[in-house]
Amino acid sequence: MEERKEMNLTKIIIASENKSKAEELRKISKRFFPNIEVLTPSEIKIKVNYPEEGLSYEENAITKAKVAANACGLPAVSDDSGIEVEALGGAPGALSARYGATDSERNSRLLSDLSQITESQKRKARYWCSAAIAFPNEEVITASGEWCGRIIFEPKGKNGFGFDPIFFDEELGKTAAELSEEEKSIRSHRGKALNALFEDVSRLSRS
Repeated sequence: MEERKEMNLTKIIIASENKSKAEELRKISKRFFPNIEVLTPSEIKIKVNYPEEGLSYEENAITKAKVAANACGLPAVSDDSGIEVEALGGAPGALSARYGATDSERNSRLLSDLSQITESQKRKARYWCSAAIAFPNEEVITASGEWCGRIIFEPKGKNGFGFDPIFFDEELGKTAAELSEEEKSIRSHRGKALNALFEDVSRLSRS
């Protein structure tokens, strides 16, 4: 247990080369471990070959975290998220990343799929995120978070990524792409999942 605590207080790998995800993870992790260094595999000159995605968020997150932890010899964090639209029976769900080649294509396809749904309250949706941290000894801790809202009719906002420009937060009256970093870190599914994950890791490292 003591070895795990020390490793988490020094270095951790993010099982992704996505710069936005890496920066968000750095900010959240430092709330719990101020001296932590968050690195991508490429920053320590390691190439990680991730397997094809599975059929659930948690499966995807755990698999990627384990692969990165074993390849890098350090604890690794991964998350998998998607958007679930009520009118589409929960689609695209865990297959959100395969909904198109780019964020723009994915947004366009989702808007097209909802083109016959003209009432705002029938376009309810939620973001879901499963996060996992895997240790080189194969131990895994998981957490999850959700963000409820609806899909609007055209993109708004320049921030964020993924479906953020068309995902509307009813309480804030803004799309996810219109939120500041601070607002999003509190409201978002990823923020909730990662905060819960690091809270668990912090608690266990002290036990």
